[in-house]
Formats: sequence, structure tokens, C-alpha cells
Amino acid sequence: MADNPERTAAPAVAPDAEPELVSVWNETVKTRHLGLSLLISVPATLIALLVSQQVLGSVMDDQEIARTYSLLIGLAVVVSTAVLNARLFAPQRIVTTEAPEDSTSFEDTLRELATEPGGLGDTSRVPEQIRQEMRDLGLYDAFVDSERRAAGDVDGAGVDHAGKAGDR
Repeated sequence: MADNPERTAAPAVAPDAEPELVSVWNETVKTRHLGLSLLISVPATLIALLVSQQVLGSVMDDQEIARTYSLLIGLAVVVSTAVLNARLFAPQRIVTTEAPEDSTSFEDTLRELATEPGGLGDTSRVPEQIRQEMRDLGLYDAFVDSERRAAGDVDGAGVDHAGKAGDR
């Protein structure tokens, strides 16, 4: 049985090709969807504007008011096509609310920071309010452990950087 073409992973960007995903107004979208959205929005808006100018211009006596109303109709079509495109082409993002199962990127980042000229710094110099926020976010222990590793105190014995022996 042949492989299902939908199941085979293609690279995100082929050599000498445009990227598959782009960032537009702080959202990540597929270039194909962006192009289709433009193909829907631009002609619809232009047609609505030109038709409304013709119709309202022939019906109304005051041409300024006819142009103003046709612009309002054009704006309404822009908003309508934006809503339609948002429903047709959802942003290409994944929002997770739980911690990833196998994440070493944070630890790798801490190790990389420790090798920088300024190092990780010293959590004992951080104000208590900030330390509490770090604890609430689950970052404080990771920073203290990284400081200990950087100082060569791998087993965790000794004085805590918050100034208390043993307990954090």
C-alpha cells in the first residue's frame, strides 16, 4: 500500500521557495491563506465600492453624500470580508495551557546564560517580592539550582542564596 501523501511531512520551506508561514498583525498565517484572503477581500470591496457609487450616484441628488455612503458601504464590505476570512482561515498557532512533557529548552537557556560574561546573577540580590513571583512561576528553584551548578555545588548542600540554610 502506498504512503498517504497527507501523512508525509514536508519541510516548512523548500530551497528557493517562499516561506509557508508569515506573521501578519502578530498572527502566524499560511501564505496561501493570506493570498486567498486577499483574493476574496480586494475584489469584493472594489466591486461594492464601484457599484454603490454608480447606484447611489444615479439615485441621489447630492453626489457628495452618494460618495460618502458608498465609502461606508465599502467599509462595511471590508469588515464583512475580514470576518469571513477569519472564519475560513484560522491563524496557524497552537496554544497550550499545560507544561510540555519533555522540555529541556529552559534548562538549556539557563546553562547558556551561566556561560555569558554576566552569568546568571545572584538570586540573593533580587528583592523578596521578585523572588516570590519567581517561586509562583516555578522559576526560582531552577535559577537557584543553576547557580549551584555554576558554583560547583551540585549536591545542593550549603547555604541557600536567599540567605537561609537548607530551606527555600
